[in-house]
Amino acid sequence: MNKTILYFLNLGKPLMITSFIITVICLPLSVGLEFRYNSQWLLYFKLYPHLILFSLLAFGVVLISLNKAIYLVKGSKKFIQNLLLSVLISIFLTYIEITSNNILLLELNNQAQSTINIPQETILQIQQIPESLLDINEVIRGNTLIINKSKIEEAIIKFREQKDNLNQEQKQGYYTLMKNSFSYSTWQGKNNVFSISRIFYILSFFIITTVSLISFIILFIYSKWEVKSFDKYLNLLTLVSLVFMSWSPLRYYYNLNTLNLIFGSSNAIGHFDAFAFFIYPIYFTFLCWKIYQNNRDLQKIGLIIAIFLILTIIGRFFSQSINDLFGLNSNLTIWIVFWIPSLVYYFYQWFQWFQTTSNLDP
Repeated sequence: MNKTILYFLNLGKPLMITSFIITVICLPLSVGLEFRYNSQWLLYFKLYPHLILFSLLAFGVVLISLNKAIYLVKGSKKFIQNLLLSVLISIFLTYIEITSNNILLLELNNQAQSTINIPQETILQIQQIPESLLDINEVIRGNTLIINKSKIEEAIIKFREQKDNLNQEQKQGYYTLMKNSFSYSTWQGKNNVFSISRIFYILSFFIITTVSLISFIILFIYSKWEVKSFDKYLNLLTLVSLVFMSWSPLRYYYNLNTLNLIFGSSNAIGHFDAFAFFIYPIYFTFLCWKIYQNNRDLQKIGLIIAIFLILTIIGRFFSQSINDLFGLNSNLTIWIVFWIPSLVYYFYQWFQWFQTTSNLDP
């Protein structure tokens, strides 16, 4: 076997372990530790469950199952070529993500502060914010907007409590402040404003995007004769896709609840989401077609379609249930209840994986 190919294959296990540690462990842990002195640190988990809780509760299952599927592939050279392609695409998408607006609260450290010059029209809008939310004199000096992370966070919490009692002008003033506060240009080039958690967020986004692309590509490019056990291969990719699909209702929640709370947005699908929401139906359609070609298992196909539709409908039309389970109305006890089976699965699969992969010949 080509030495270069063998080298890449030998990197598989440490890369998978590193990805698991960064995304499943380090991202949630970094948020908890970095903001442990902030009484609202749980707010970040509740605002961004599609990122933090998905990583903690589900992404490890994806990594383990996808790794098993990859070990069943015979065409190592073709896989490495597509892996490199996935990495390049992910680097591009990650760059777009981290330089776009709507910066997350967890990306800013507790001491983050910035000043920007804004038009008089924008100042007049922000001045409509009532004192019960924010002291305007602390954020506006002439044509300068003084943005303090702790003040912004406090305003978000108070806005959620008082939203129903505010008029449209007051709400618009709040939304205008938030759009300026979470603009990438507001923080670009500033020293000591970004958090350590931002590093793990960037790495996790890159890893999740790469893994989703790899699972998409290997489903499409490999035929029955290029895989050691095609039934097992399809079962693993089915598990990967269904667990990945649990991200969808959480993302809908983020779009319909979190972005609405902070920016007043009511879009179920954001501009950047089109990539994921376009790929999912294609992936599931092709997966069902391959299962049908392989053994005509209509029961499995029906189950896949049902789960796909149920998760989509829940996310799109019943985001309140997500809010109660994982969102702003949730509590730590519920997360632990969901985390326990994931934790058991992780330990069992990792133990099994270490035993089996050490004996596999790539």
